[in-house]
Amino acid sequence: MLPRCAAPHVRSTALSRRQFLERIGQVSGAALVGSLLTLDLLARDRGGFRLGGHAPSEGRNRVLILGGGVAGLAAAYELRKLGYHVRVIEARTRPGGRCWTARAGTTETEIGGETQVCRFTNGNSFNLGPMRIPHHHATTLDYCREFGLPLVPFTNFNQAAFVHRAGQPRRTMREITTDLRGHTSELLAKVARRDALDVPLTAEDREKLIAYLRGEGRLTEALDYPRGGDTSGFLNYRDHPRGYAASPGATADFGEPSAPLELETLIKAGFAQPDLAMRELHQQDSMLTISGGMDRLPHAFAERLDGMIDYGAEVREIRRTAEGGVVVSGVAESGAWTKEADFCICALPPHLLAGLAADFSAETLAALRLPIPDGAGKIGLQFKRRFWEEDDEIFGGRSVTDQAISQLYYPFEGFGKPGSGVMVGYYHFSDRHAEFDVPHAEREARALAEGALLHPQYPAEFEHSFSVEWNRIRHSGMSWAWWHSGADFDRMLTTLRAGDGPFYFAGDWASVLTGWQAGAFVTAQSAAAAIHARAHAS
Repeated sequence: MLPRCAAPHVRSTALSRRQFLERIGQVSGAALVGSLLTLDLLARDRGGFRLGGHAPSEGRNRVLILGGGVAGLAAAYELRKLGYHVRVIEARTRPGGRCWTARAGTTETEIGGETQVCRFTNGNSFNLGPMRIPHHHATTLDYCREFGLPLVPFTNFNQAAFVHRAGQPRRTMREITTDLRGHTSELLAKVARRDALDVPLTAEDREKLIAYLRGEGRLTEALDYPRGGDTSGFLNYRDHPRGYAASPGATADFGEPSAPLELETLIKAGFAQPDLAMRELHQQDSMLTISGGMDRLPHAFAERLDGMIDYGAEVREIRRTAEGGVVVSGVAESGAWTKEADFCICALPPHLLAGLAADFSAETLAALRLPIPDGAGKIGLQFKRRFWEEDDEIFGGRSVTDQAISQLYYPFEGFGKPGSGVMVGYYHFSDRHAEFDVPHAEREARALAEGALLHPQYPAEFEHSFSVEWNRIRHSGMSWAWWHSGADFDRMLTTLRAGDGPFYFAGDWASVLTGWQAGAFVTAQSAAAAIHARAHAS
């Protein structure tokens, strides 16, 4: 919310996304969870959230909410339903924060002054922030149901999409994953047949394992992965998971299976990567998304908070009052402003909160300085036609590459629609930050040059683009947060979840679901519940 403060560059000592997830539970995780459960402060994404009762009719019923992203909006919505007098302070002229969808006419001026105007064809859109919802993020899905927002499938993994590695021709996902399954199944099956597993199996169990591996890898009776590519189980029904060198006909022509790559080739070329088919709990083959754009969710909140959101209002100071309340001041186009309330939910990015003139305790301020702003970026590329469908038979999902653009995502709806379409031309994380921390024209040029190695149709079909580098976006300055260690993360959670006098905190960064809207929602609900309990206990 503080526009003068750009996010610092990502520090090289920070843990990567995967390292953080792997280590988060290794340092005092059990102690943290135990203490939060004891205090009933552990917000959980289990859905069905309801607060009973009503706001006090007199006194201690005014709540200021700093930040109109999904955390701030959800907190305001839940408290408003109980009768609290809520006021949302938002520096932008739109709701949603990082939940933002670009369409024709979308305009953004980055830190540094460059302005982009989206020139997509009407009807085309591009989710610059959140773009998918896991099936088990119950809190997010609850709000979609409550607001009647239509959900459609989001294809996260598509066997028809491409894998590209430097110096290698593009390959389809099905070719690479089939060969990797086949070769690894062959190796393990032969080890099992020799009774050379670390944990001995009974002869019966060993044969069951081998039978499974034979089916998983399409192995022969000799436990070989067929180098000719014919992995059919039936003579009258030829099925080759990695595809065909010559497609089959409808009657007597069974086609010609494509020949597998050798395991050595797969490994040396860099195709044996664990990120081809994402297997994290939050990243599954089939996910969900909101039809027409993810920003329909924050706009649904905003419609129900009509007249309670002050847009274009930048926070400058957060102070305590002698009575134990809060007074917040800042600036807007109309001039300086001041607001008072009994409680305050701080739903701004942590590094921006830490940079404000605020009466936070020393412990709270130290906790707010622990999250490290991380960078990520996307570009939406509009093409004249949906050539990935028409020419390459790719309907949804993503292609991956070891180039800077990292990954491409294809539209999740509108399949077969004539006319233009918008692809996500790159989605990079902090490891590629420096390469894309450049003006939009340079981002576009790189996206087109590198993307053409996967789709040579790019030059002839390209029309318009719109990009986001989250470290350059005012009032955000980050895509999500990471920490130097699990201990830092634990310390931040323990401190902030307890609140600080009249101050409470909400945002995905203040949850174990960092980077997901569900994390923002559960912290918002937790803050609302804490204020409601305290208002009645006073």
